[in-house]
Amino acid sequence: MRLKDKVVLFVGAGEHLGRSAPLLFAQEGAKLVIVARRENVLKETAEMIRAKGGTVESVSAAQSTSRCRSDDRDHAGCLWTSGCALQ
Repeated sequence: MRLKDKVVLFVGAGEHLGRSAPLLFAQEGAKLVIVARRENVLKETAEMIRAKGGTVESVSAAQSTSRCRSDDRDHAGCLWTSGCALQ
């Protein structure tokens, strides 16, 4: 549980590598925010994470990205990935 209580934002979390990375981070205890263009694959990814006991919030690309940033940047110890700066 190396990432316990860290919040990680994944952009492009719908399929393939974009899906596998959030699953691995969830196994390490991270709380996830996942973003993808297609809502159906986004929901599948979120369900897979929850089925393994992970905590996840899914945000479709159609939703405001500013919502995603403002909701999650205030969490202490935040770790951002997939095109975002690491803190």
